[in-house]
Amino acid sequence: MSVDMNRWAEFDRRYGITAMDDKLSATMKVTNYCNSLLSKEEPSEVDKENIQRAKVALMLIRERSFDNTKSDSKFPVGDMKQDGTLSITRMTNDRMYLLAVNLIKNREYKKAEKCLQDLASKGFPKANNLLGYLYENALTEISDRTLAKKYYEKGGSEGQFLLDNYEIRTGEQKKEAGTMYGDQLEKVMKEGSDFSLLEKLLSMMGQDEEFNLRAKAEFFRNAGDEKQFIYYLSELSARGDDKASLRLADFYVEKNDAQSLLRAEEVVKTLRKRRLSVADFIQGECYISKKSTNYNPDKALKFFKKYLSDNSDDKSDERYIIAAHYSALIIFNNPKADSSALKGALEFAQDVKRKKPADANVAGLINDINDRITRVGDAERKRLIKRAVILAITVIASLFIFIHIKKSIDIHGGASSVVGISSSAGGLNEKILTISVDAANVRSGPGKNYDVVDTVKQGKTFTATGNKDDSSGTVWYEIYLDEARKRTGWVSSKVVSE
Repeated sequence: MSVDMNRWAEFDRRYGITAMDDKLSATMKVTNYCNSLLSKEEPSEVDKENIQRAKVALMLIRERSFDNTKSDSKFPVGDMKQDGTLSITRMTNDRMYLLAVNLIKNREYKKAEKCLQDLASKGFPKANNLLGYLYENALTEISDRTLAKKYYEKGGSEGQFLLDNYEIRTGEQKKEAGTMYGDQLEKVMKEGSDFSLLEKLLSMMGQDEEFNLRAKAEFFRNAGDEKQFIYYLSELSARGDDKASLRLADFYVEKNDAQSLLRAEEVVKTLRKRRLSVADFIQGECYISKKSTNYNPDKALKFFKKYLSDNSDDKSDERYIIAAHYSALIIFNNPKADSSALKGALEFAQDVKRKKPADANVAGLINDINDRITRVGDAERKRLIKRAVILAITVIASLFIFIHIKKSIDIHGGASSVVGISSSAGGLNEKILTISVDAANVRSGPGKNYDVVDTVKQGKTFTATGNKDDSSGTVWYEIYLDEARKRTGWVSSKVVSE
């Protein structure tokens, strides 16, 4: 807010005040002038500055005994020292107050402040009000709205009136200042070269502390000062600003070095405490970077999938696309991925294609995944055929062994001759079990209390070892998990069919 405070004569010319006007008529003329500007639909910048000048004129008229003569347009010469400095020790309260008014009119705010503080310390009420006005409106380093409120409180009934309307005035000033200085502030932030000017503009705009911190962070980002940029973002993050926390995490991820990625993971903890699903996205980015000390594509995939499945509102299309693209690539680059996993990768890639139809890289990835699904499917079918052949051979061999054993038993030896044959000997009770549900857990023992050692999908077949257990109330079968029959696990009869 730029206020032109020249001689009182300027007010005479601007508002049409004459020597015949008293305090009331002068106030009415200034008010009418101000209202004529406010009545415009779109006041110009010049109009806005003239409105501010009118407000200052009203304050000066109210704060003094109105006298339109020019006798007060100069400093009281008798109170000047020989060295040119002011002597206020022998001045009366009224003359000192008049001197302060003249100093304000001539924009010598520091001198006016000294006069008014001396008067205020003597209990002169009008000095408190004018000092409050000075701290509220003077656009210099002495501006301090906290002090302004303090002195208004000491200013008697008129000070109380000013205090009661303080918040209204402050809101109007912020709005006007934002309009007047917004463009200039944005320019200073983009240039990132004059921090003192930035602070002065922020002081004049009178915005809240969070606004000031964001402006300073942006200034130092454009200035290339990472240390200060991180400092102000961290201050905002500590105040609970989610956007600042996320911006800080993104900054560390973009730096993409081991130390920065560790710091990004620290910010993730803050985001997770605030229950923001974007924490999973950032965590996935940290795990997928080969420069991270915690590089782990499998964990990255887990967090990207978790982020993609969350339905909260803090998910952006850009992050969704990145997470889906990463997920498709991680699965595709896994040489052990089966056709089911590859179909999941295909769905992720198609999601990206729908959101970014012009992305040629995604189109190529979709083709590659389809080719891989075909090859893996053929290989899986061959393995099934091979397994069926092996199974048939096993069954024939089992029958042959059974017949051979049966022939070797002395039929005439009575029942006692066959008691020693075990129910599990020679694979007599081995059977083929097929998973009959979408997905089944294979456990380390016969019951749900045992750890899950594998998860298998519908249609997959396994050879039973012949061991079963029904101690839990449900029948559990032991199965071989590999063709070499070195690994075994247990499945419930509820999820398989013979």
